Amino acid sequence: SATMDATYDSLAPSNVMIVNRDNDIAEYLLDTSMTGQTDEACGTTTFKVSLAIEPVAPVTFGLTSSRDTEGVVAPVVVFQPAEWKTGRIVTINGVDDYEDDGDVSYTITVSPMSGDLRWLTLPSKALTVVNRDDDTAGLQVSTISRNTAER
Repeated sequence: SATMDATYDSLAPSNVMIVNRDNDIAEYLLDTSMTGQTDEACGTTTFKVSLAIEPVAPVTFGLTSSRDTEGVVAPVVVFQPAEWKTGRIVTINGVDDYEDDGDVSYTITVSPMSGDLRWLTLPSKALTVVNRDDDTAGLQVSTISRNTAER
């Protein structure tokens, strides 16, 4: 070091030990503000999965639906370390079950599967979606186009 003060100029600098404590916590977030409902006309809804901190390895999340007859989702979402800041939009597709079963709730579960070990210990998270029914039970009767006769 250099100083204009002769008293300090002759002193040798001291080594100082500094510890940088890592306060980053692995976490993933589900932005469900876009989520609401699907419908049996193949209507969709979306939600976003985001990471809170940068991973050291790719992070994979498994996605499952509790009722594949009402709504389906892609099986995985993957985050690469270089792209961790960009949330992944997940699309949920409604399924037409051809049953007059009314509006049916189902759950989409997001589960850490592989990659950076800090995420593997995190619990699964779930969100509820409603699939709006478009079926109506009934019988359709129409007139015949020709006369019939007994034999």
